[in-house]
Amino acid sequence: MSSITESLHNSLDQLTMLLRCSICCSTLGSNGSPSQLPCIHIFCQSCIRTHLSTRLFCPECRTPCTRRSITKCDHIIKVVRAYRSVSKSFGVAPSVWKEGCYLTQPEVQCTQWDGDGVEDLLVSRRMGEGLEGYRKTFHESNVLRFNEEDVRRRMEEDKAEEEEEMEEEKVEEEKNEKEEEEEEMEEKELEEDYTKDREVEKEMAPLPSQTVDTTVAKTTTSKTITTNTPTPPILPPPRSPTPPTPPPAAEPTTTTTTTTTTTTQSTLKPPPPFPVNTIVDVTPRMWSGINQPGGAASVTACRMTPSGPVYDVKYIVGTAREKSVDAKFVSLPKQLERGRRRSRTPEKEDVDPQTPNPTKTGGKESKLLSSKKRRRARSKSTSTASDPSQAPTQPPAPAPAPSKIPKSQPIPSAPLIPRSQILSLAFSRYTRLLSSPKLTYCISGFSANGTSLTLAQNLLHTLTSLLSPSIKLKASRTVTSSTSFLLTQGHSTTQDVITADKRTLKTMQCLSRGIPIITVEYINSCVKARAIIPPTIENTVNTVPMKFGEEGLSDVAVLDTAANMEVSSTVSSPFERIGVYFVGEFRRGPKKEELVGLAEDMRFKIVEVDWKAAKIISQKRSKSNPRLTKNLNHLVLLCDSDPSSFPTSGSLSVEVNNSLFDYDNSFTKVVGYNWLFDSASCFKPCEWKHYPPVEGGAARNIWEISKDS
Repeated sequence: MSSITESLHNSLDQLTMLLRCSICCSTLGSNGSPSQLPCIHIFCQSCIRTHLSTRLFCPECRTPCTRRSITKCDHIIKVVRAYRSVSKSFGVAPSVWKEGCYLTQPEVQCTQWDGDGVEDLLVSRRMGEGLEGYRKTFHESNVLRFNEEDVRRRMEEDKAEEEEEMEEEKVEEEKNEKEEEEEEMEEKELEEDYTKDREVEKEMAPLPSQTVDTTVAKTTTSKTITTNTPTPPILPPPRSPTPPTPPPAAEPTTTTTTTTTTTTQSTLKPPPPFPVNTIVDVTPRMWSGINQPGGAASVTACRMTPSGPVYDVKYIVGTAREKSVDAKFVSLPKQLERGRRRSRTPEKEDVDPQTPNPTKTGGKESKLLSSKKRRRARSKSTSTASDPSQAPTQPPAPAPAPSKIPKSQPIPSAPLIPRSQILSLAFSRYTRLLSSPKLTYCISGFSANGTSLTLAQNLLHTLTSLLSPSIKLKASRTVTSSTSFLLTQGHSTTQDVITADKRTLKTMQCLSRGIPIITVEYINSCVKARAIIPPTIENTVNTVPMKFGEEGLSDVAVLDTAANMEVSSTVSSPFERIGVYFVGEFRRGPKKEELVGLAEDMRFKIVEVDWKAAKIISQKRSKSNPRLTKNLNHLVLLCDSDPSSFPTSGSLSVEVNNSLFDYDNSFTKVVGYNWLFDSASCFKPCEWKHYPPVEGGAARNIWEISKDS
């Protein structure tokens, strides 16, 4: 009943809104018959005519229209009649207004009709009174229905979450069980290995036992040493003319000896403190409240305290510093590879001659018996030897074997070529250029819009027209495989210092590839002589690097490009055993691609071209690792002009940090990129100390440590 009443109430409200004129706000048909415009809006006839007399558009949508466009709607009149009949069936009847009466007075049947507004108000009032009694019931039923659905939905979600949690717990329990089983298996294997090692030690240990008593205080002690001498085996006697009599069987004898040892009082002195600038190894301290990673560092200060010396250190890789480091955490670096497995061949001074090597050959068993078990066997043997009650009598230990770490070899130097031979080879190469029908030359050392380039090209065309008019010349901006020679300027005014236009990358590329370099002065001399003349020292390009004070490089011979490469092609390159690692983006100066090409031409071994400057060789035991490659004498880290390009953490810093100690600061070298230019110019590796990286970074600190080694 309530739903029917509610639907009727909604329908009547909708009819009240639809059957209402928007001009007079009364039911359609109150002021004339309903009339419709072309835009389908319906109004009272008198209302719309009055409106169109002043404004020729629809009051609802403002569509242009006139009085002639009005049409009557008879079907709307039927709908209005039905609406009124329904209102009467609900007890709403027309009422008569009297003088002094208000809307709240009871309705009286009368023949006079009141306005449609009063009728609509009465319909709404009666419907509201009918629904008011059922409102509470409707509200309670809706709330209960909503609550039941919400509770059911939440119960389903909770059930699904519980099922997921149960599945996750089962998976975790299975993983934990597998891990526990693996740990138990490992413990059992370790116990078996330990028992086997102990049995081997017992079998190999000698029968005599000796007790050694040592004291530190000033005392006198007496010790009784009991020695059990086993029965010696009966050996056959040597041959003799008379038959010997068999010796009687020896019986085990027991000898008792009383020894008196007197030791003097001695004090244990701590090790002397490390001096300033000493390279030390700081032990990491990583426990609660302390996070010090440690590493290689240099001592900056040393202070004595009642408990011992304390140090202020500066770490080599990075800019970190640490103060008041206890002496027990500071030690000299060991000659072992850090962060790696120990050497497969143990050092002789750490190996007990009475303890066999527990390694096995073949299959996975040799991998299982790895360096950990060998170290465990050595630690057990050393612990047994350190115990005075169980130390056996052993022969004197042999001298320790030298370290297995390969030392760096000296850098081979280029052959010293006489200047006369240089000039003769250059002259032969210059004369061979005239036999080519086409010459492609590269330009270097000239300004883009300068007059010197135009004059040089005019001289070149004049020379070819005089000597060989059929030769075709073609200029190029880059050095390619078809380049015949390089056209550049000659010496600067100062012979000791080479300006930047003489030390270009094109000059270095031609130098490494054996392409002749011709100067403008030499072409001018040939034009004057109308022939190819032998060059002189003044007509060649000086490739000697700049001086560095008194320790300069002026003693290096002046090498012409063609002569240098022709002579060096018969011998091995001095750069074949040097690995180059490019660090940085090289945004300033020469591009990294050009430097890599120059290094390849000079027959360097390109170890890594790090375009992001953040990684080095990842596989530590691979053949590409320079520290494990036997064909390298040095690893050169070529840094760009950015001080922040060298990473202070990561695999690159760890590799450099380890190699500084493992090779006595002689394997890894950190230099600026100018080192590649000067080494290519001299055709021999230049000294490291003359090429420091940019100040302000970790690369400069490493260069200071390894520059003199």
